[in-house]
Amino acid sequence: MRPVGVGQPFARAADRLLARLLGPGQDRLCLDLGCGGGVQAATLTGLDWRLIGVDISTRQIDLARRRGLTAVVASAERFPLADQSVDAAATIMTTTDFDALPPVFTEAHRVLRPGGRLVVIAAHPASAAPSSNATTGAPAPSTPATASIGASNNAPCSVTGSAPASGPSTSPCLSC
Repeated sequence: MRPVGVGQPFARAADRLLARLLGPGQDRLCLDLGCGGGVQAATLTGLDWRLIGVDISTRQIDLARRRGLTAVVASAERFPLADQSVDAAATIMTTTDFDALPPVFTEAHRVLRPGGRLVVIAAHPASAAPSSNATTGAPAPSTPATASIGASNNAPCSVTGSAPASGPSTSPCLSC
């Protein structure tokens, strides 16, 4: 189920960014970080990514599971996933929901395989006032101001400075 009303332009912008930044998954594994009820799952699976969703809300995970998404309840600071177990991670319109971003990015780095990609789509519909910016009073943009970051796991993490972990994992999810 897609958002209705004011959220619809943001969801469509997120879909376009996911397609551009992640590209075809070729049946590789993607972590949907802060998956909520699984709204972006259709877009990600449509790009041929296998998904595992993580969210702190039991109610949202139940909804995501009813939609067919493999999903687990977990904190963004500690995923129940093995080191280097996912090919990509995406967090879509959730950055304002985290208490602090560095631990989230550190944890994403831990679970990404070498060469993996973290995609952060950082616009959030709740932060867009209908007619003006609540902080500055500036006119609101006529289109969503969606930002994105693509990061590769080839180099040491820019958040922690640590090198990627080594060794293959046999299971992406420690809870499975």
